[in-house]
Amino acid sequence: MFQFSTIGRFAADPKRVEIPNGYFVSFTLAVNLSKERVLFVSFHASGCDADTIIQHCKKGTPIFATGTVYNLTTFTSKSGEVKPDLNCKLDHFSFISSKPKDKTENKTIA
Repeated sequence: MFQFSTIGRFAADPKRVEIPNGYFVSFTLAVNLSKERVLFVSFHASGCDADTIIQHCKKGTPIFATGTVYNLTTFTSKSGEVKPDLNCKLDHFSFISSKPKDKTENKTIA
């Protein structure tokens, strides 16, 4: 197993998954590799991290995440492209802020 660190945005709202002795949170981050390529990385979190993520994160929330990779495979997309399938156990994460939007962008100067 190896460590994986990335900055990405939640591809969807995180999901709480009940198990016999508690629960964990499952989520996927969309990581931009270039303007045309995106890597989707699946994470699982438990404990305090799971509580924080389920309360404060939703689709589009940007975070920095570090995890231990427990499954790395590939799959073939509908278009026939071979893509990586990366699954990680969340070890640490940090909230990061989004870029502020420029409010003067659409204003005209008289």
